[in-house]
Formats: sequence, C-alpha cells, structure tokens
Amino acid sequence: MTALGVPHRRLESDDKVRGAAAYAADQRPAEDGVAHCHHVGAQINRGRVVAVDVESALSRPGVLAVLWHQNAPTLEQIDDAELLILQSAEVHYRGQIVAAVIATSAETAQAAAAGLDISYERAPDFDNALQRDHPNNYTPDEVNAGFPADAKRGDPEQALSDATHVVDHWYSTPAMHNNAMEPHASVARWHRNDGGAEVTVWDSTQAPSGVQGDLATLFGLKPERVRVIAEHVGGGFGGEGEHPAERSTGCDGGQAPAGYGPRRPPTVGHVYFCRLPNPDLFTSGTGRRFAGATVGRLPRHRATDLQDRRVRRADGRGNPTHLPVGPQ
Repeated sequence: MTALGVPHRRLESDDKVRGAAAYAADQRPAEDGVAHCHHVGAQINRGRVVAVDVESALSRPGVLAVLWHQNAPTLEQIDDAELLILQSAEVHYRGQIVAAVIATSAETAQAAAAGLDISYERAPDFDNALQRDHPNNYTPDEVNAGFPADAKRGDPEQALSDATHVVDHWYSTPAMHNNAMEPHASVARWHRNDGGAEVTVWDSTQAPSGVQGDLATLFGLKPERVRVIAEHVGGGFGGEGEHPAERSTGCDGGQAPAGYGPRRPPTVGHVYFCRLPNPDLFTSGTGRRFAGATVGRLPRHRATDLQDRRVRRADGRGNPTHLPVGPQ
C-alpha cells in the first residue's frame, strides 16, 4: 500500500472551512486567572534603554506587572541571541522588544503598553543602508535553511570565457516580508509537580520540536518538561518557524520572580497569553528577520553570440547549451 498518487482527505479541512479550527490565539485553557502580555518595541534604531516608568503603568487598573531588562527573569544562553529577550539594555534595531506589560485583559495590556514611558540613550550614529560597496559586507557561512552561501555547478568560468559577448551587471531585490494571516501568538501554562516546573505552550509555529528545544534551553528545563501544541498553522512561509520572540516574552511571565508586581505577581499556575499584532511583524517578528533587501553582482551572467542569435550558457553539468533568441 502506498500513499503516493492516492487522494487523501485533509483531516482539518472541514474545521477550517467552517471557521471552527482553533489557532494559537484562540486557545483559552480552562484555568481561571489568564494574564495577557503585550510587548513594547524600541522606538530608536540603536542605543540603550535607560529607564522605564513602571510605576505609572502599574497605577492603571488591571495591570499586574511590567517587565524590562532590570527585572525580567534571567534566561540561559542560546545560539540564537534574538531569543534572549529583555536580557540587556542594548537596542540593536527599531522594534526590538524592550518591555512587556502583563494585565488582566488584552485591552488593558495593550493600552498600558502604548502609554509606557521609556527613556533611551540614542547611539550617535548608525548605518543600516544596504550598499554594494559597504566596507563591512561579508559572505555568511550559510543562508536560509542552512544552505551554503556559495553554490557552484559545472564550469561557468570556462563556458563564459569562450563567449563572444558577455553581460556583467549588478542586480538588487526589494525588501519582502513573509508575514502570514495568522498572528504570532503563544499561550503558556506553567504548573509544578513533584518533578519541578513544567510548561505547556500553545503556539503558532511550523516547528513544535524546535520550539520545545529552544524553550527548554532558555528556561533551563529538560525537553520532556516542555510541551508544545500547534494544532493548526494559518500560513507560515518560514515566518512561523521556531524563532519568533513573542513566545519567549509570554513564557517569561510565568518565570518572573514573585514580588515585582504589587497586585498579583505572575506565578506558576497561571496562564499567560501573548500575541504579536500583525503590524509589528514588520519590526519585531520574523518578518523583519527575513525582510532584507539584496544586492549582488552576477558577473558574466549571460554570453551572447550575435552572429547566429543564440544564447550560450553552462548547464548543471558544465556543458554549453544553446537557446534561440531574437527573430527566427
């Protein structure tokens, strides 16, 4: 028996068509006391966070706590430094998460986050313009999905050196964003048993096992004590991978030290809901990570023999092939 060439009914198709599919942002665990988390993105391009007016935010009814690098839980080191949310005063880009408000409702958290007063120390200069002759340009070891930065097949140098004419040109592509319709959201439920703390995370992700490993590393837990549930994914395009930082912010609430919130400090046993609004995907989410424009040179990209109006190029095995061009 084989699955190839045989039509299969998608298990989730009926729920999606009827609007009954529950995505991460739709999850509401049965426990009472769900706390909502709303992040605050940096409003400078580069510099440092000097102060956050926590007291003014806490004076709002329903606000439980305000997290920033001065009181956020200390996370364990991880290879992807962008997941180390609220661990330093440094601001590396506009939109970087520099604070988070935890409140009894999403509306209260959003309003308090919008009015949160943050003082910055701006860097005197910054350079984020993509230029082909920038002195700091470099070739990375690998590109997206772990592929090598440089790839070569055949012998294009030899094939093109034999051509009568060549075109040598610089090409560029605009910034593009891989932002899906489903918002980035995480719901984290912390609980404790005889073996210690555990967390269950309902997450909008294409890589549940990757999220499990990242969260286990960040919070110093064994992987089996981290459960990640991703029942449906409303589009991904790589933007719903294992890296989005809002899940780190949402889980931070459950690990925050008791006592920093005057009303009800977040503790193990509560549920924390964190959603990254879609507009923020362009600055704070993975859409920013993969949005870079490109500029590059394709030297001797195509060789043309004008005498017989044919384009000569090297195929995957380095053999010259001929394609007709122009009027026949």
